[in-house]
Amino acid sequence: MIGLWILAFVLFLPVLVWIAVDQAIRLMARRQRRESVRTLDRLIRQGDLPEVVPPSETVTILSRDGYQLSGQLLSEGPVRRLVVFTHGVNASGASGLPFWPLFRFMGYALLLVDGRGHGSSQGRYTTYGYYERDDLARWVAYARQRWGAGLPISLMGQSMGAATAMEYAAVDPAIRFVIADSGFTRAREVLEFQLRNAHAPRWPLYGLIRARLWALCRFPLDQLNPIEHISQAAAPMLFISGGLDQVVPPEMSALLLKARHHPADRLYTVPWAAHVGCYHAGRQAYLHELRCFIQAVESRRLAG
Repeated sequence: MIGLWILAFVLFLPVLVWIAVDQAIRLMARRQRRESVRTLDRLIRQGDLPEVVPPSETVTILSRDGYQLSGQLLSEGPVRRLVVFTHGVNASGASGLPFWPLFRFMGYALLLVDGRGHGSSQGRYTTYGYYERDDLARWVAYARQRWGAGLPISLMGQSMGAATAMEYAAVDPAIRFVIADSGFTRAREVLEFQLRNAHAPRWPLYGLIRARLWALCRFPLDQLNPIEHISQAAAPMLFISGGLDQVVPPEMSALLLKARHHPADRLYTVPWAAHVGCYHAGRQAYLHELRCFIQAVESRRLAG
C-alpha cells in the first residue's frame, strides 16, 4: 500500500509542480500590474520627483500584437533630441522622472514609456525584453514619423528596460547612445541566478518555467540574449551595475562591456548599491556619470 502511495506521488509530482509554476507566473503578472501603477507613489516617498516637471503629453501607440501602449512625453519647446526611457519589472515609465532635469539641461525631450502589462499600457505578461524590443521599435518609429526621420534618438533603460534598449540598438544604427542600468547578459542566466539565490533546484523548475512561459505568451526564454547582439550596435553604451544586486549578477555589466569594442563605452559600478540602486546610492555621482558620458558622445560626434 505504501508503495502505491509513493508511486502515485512520483507520478503526480510533475503535475503539481507544473500547476505551482503556472500559478506563480500568473501571480507575478498581477503583481507587476499592481506595483507598476504605484511607481509615482514610491518616487514621492523617496523624494525623487524633480522640483519642476512640465505638463506631460500622453501618447499612445499599438503594439504589433494589438496592445495599446502608453507613454508620457516631457518637453520644453520643440522636440529636437529625444531620449526614450524603458523601465524594469514592477515599475512604469514614471521611473525615469528623476532624470528629467538632466536631460532637459542637455537639450533632450524625454519619452517615458509604460511597458506591456505595466502602468497604463495593455497586456498581461511581461517577456523581459523579447516582445518589448518590438514595442520599442514602434515607439522609435512613432517619434521619427512625428518629429522627422533625422531626429536624434537615444535610449535609457533599467533592468528589463536595459535589455530592451540593448536589443533594439543592435538593429538600429541611428540610435545615438544607450544607458543600460542593471542590464543582463542572458535571460536564462538571470533565472538560474535567482533560482540559486532561492535555494531552488534548477531541475525541473527551469524547464517548467520556460515551457509555461512559452505556453502562456509565446516567450522563448532561451532566445533573449542581449550579450550576443550588442556588438552589432553602433551606439556608445554606458553600463551601470550595483555590487549588491541580487536580481541580476553584478558582473554581467562587465561582461556586456567586454562583449563590445566601442571606444566610447563606459562602465559605472557602485559596490554598495542594490538592483537599479546606483542612483539612490549617490544621486549626484550617478547624474555626473550620465552627464559626462553624454557629453563625451556628443563631442565625438562633433569631432567625427
